[in-house]
Amino acid sequence: MEAFLTALLIVGIVVVYGSFSWGFVASKFYGWFVLPAFPTLPHFTVTEFVGFMLFIGVMTHKGTGQLIDKKYRDEVGEWAMVILAPWLTLLLGWGLYSVFF
Repeated sequence: MEAFLTALLIVGIVVVYGSFSWGFVASKFYGWFVLPAFPTLPHFTVTEFVGFMLFIGVMTHKGTGQLIDKKYRDEVGEWAMVILAPWLTLLLGWGLYSVFF
């Protein structure tokens, strides 16, 4: 039972982290790339983008669709991408914004 609660807590933390980090990235991209082109669009806050990202995550669930034996999976790489993907995306967007805008 304790292992189940620990796993549930970890999943909850990952979902909250993912939604907040991707919500922050989405709000930056919206401000950098969308609003300059379409200034009459509504302005959203970071917390509204967090809600958008939760909704998008529910509607576009990305399962692997295949079962891979644990000895062949790179679990460290998978967790690193969960943690680093939003910030690498933000870094790439910031570079594009700095060069072209």
